[in-house]
Amino acid sequence: MQPFPGPVPSTTPPATTDALRQARGINRQNTAMRKAARAWIKGQKPGLVWLTGASDAENETIANLLDLRLHALGRHSVLLDAEHLRQHLGRDLGHSPEDQAECLRRLGEVARLMVDAGLIVIACCSLPLRAQRALVKTLFIPAEFVEVHLALEDASSPFERPEQAGLEVATHDCEAGQAADQVVGHLRHIGWVPW
Repeated sequence: MQPFPGPVPSTTPPATTDALRQARGINRQNTAMRKAARAWIKGQKPGLVWLTGASDAENETIANLLDLRLHALGRHSVLLDAEHLRQHLGRDLGHSPEDQAECLRRLGEVARLMVDAGLIVIACCSLPLRAQRALVKTLFIPAEFVEVHLALEDASSPFERPEQAGLEVATHDCEAGQAADQVVGHLRHIGWVPW
């Protein structure tokens, strides 16, 4: 393998994100190894695929199938399930709006660390409010974040549709495997997965 063709471009998120972290007393770790070098060694573009809109069970099914398809294509991916994260990294949290916001922040930060490691992260989390999803999005540069809206024909819970999702999949018109294939097709289109 040839050495990384430096210099490594900076992929720092917008200044507003840094200001939010500093206001909370959170500072980015200054590391010598850059995200681009880690992604280069894996031969892929890292990023977060945020599956939202469907029920948790449907999100999880599609996320697992997507993870299997990415693995079959030689991509380094990982699945982050919000409920699993809550059970392990959010045991100290209740269900108040403040605790839910903190759980979301933790999920976003774990996803960001994995993207920084050069991985394609699949987040399985049905956040009903646009503002909640926007908070996570601020942790990433735009080229690293894809929101996939799994649209239901008849959603039983209130859900604010994304203003501009990267992809919308009508899950009532297809099976879970077809939905995962549509996501892979979109990732090919934006250059995260080879043709």
